[in-house]
Amino acid sequence: MISGSPACSCLQNYIGTPPDCRPECVLNSECASQEACINQKCKDPCPGSCGFDANCHVLNHVPICTCNDGYTGDPFVRCNIVPPCKLIKKQNNNIFTILKIIFITYFIFHSHAIACSL
Repeated sequence: MISGSPACSCLQNYIGTPPDCRPECVLNSECASQEACINQKCKDPCPGSCGFDANCHVLNHVPICTCNDGYTGDPFVRCNIVPPCKLIKKQNNNIFTILKIIFITYFIFHSHAIACSL
C-alpha cells in the first residue's frame, strides 16, 4: 500500500509493470547474441561449459569451446599439451629442420628417448 492505495509490483526476477510482468527472457533470441537465456535470465553461457585448458567464446548465444594454443583434445572435457613432435610437424620445412635439430640435441643431452619419428 502506498498512501492508503493498493500498489502492485512484479514478483522477484520478473520485469515489467503489473499486470504485464514477465521473466527477462524465455528464448535465447530475447538476449544479446553473446548471452543465452538461462533460468529466464540473460547470462554468459561460458561458465562451466568448457573443460580444462580450453577457452570459451559465445557465438549466437552458444558457447564455443576451443583448446588453448599448443593444446589438443576435447575442449568440452579436457585439452592436453601437444607432444613436441606433433608441434614440430605443424611448422614449415625450414623451421621443421631447425626444430628437429634442437629437439634431438635437447633429448640427447637430457638422456631422454624421442617417442615419435621426426
